[in-house]
Amino acid sequence: MKISDHTLRKGLDEYFEKYKIDKSNANAYKAWPMISGAQLSAVTELKSIKDGVLKVFTLSSSARNLLLLKKNKIIKDYNEMYPNLNIVDLEVSKRS
Repeated sequence: MKISDHTLRKGLDEYFEKYKIDKSNANAYKAWPMISGAQLSAVTELKSIKDGVLKVFTLSSSARNLLLLKKNKIIKDYNEMYPNLNIVDLEVSKRS
């Protein structure tokens, strides 16, 4: 089954609206797996980027600890790739 471009765009627009994602930062969301790494991106979700803060949900305490260890590098990498976001912090919440 092939999805039309119109249907895909509409679905993405609905997703961005539902989760209050600024579409101008869409590439920054797409970069999460590359910046966080394959291991972390498998057990985390970049939930929002707002006011210089990356908000991330995680599935486990060990993933949370690893994220916090990599926090400074993740912030540095985001600021190198997306300087307009001016990332200053990363907040991690465990998904219940």
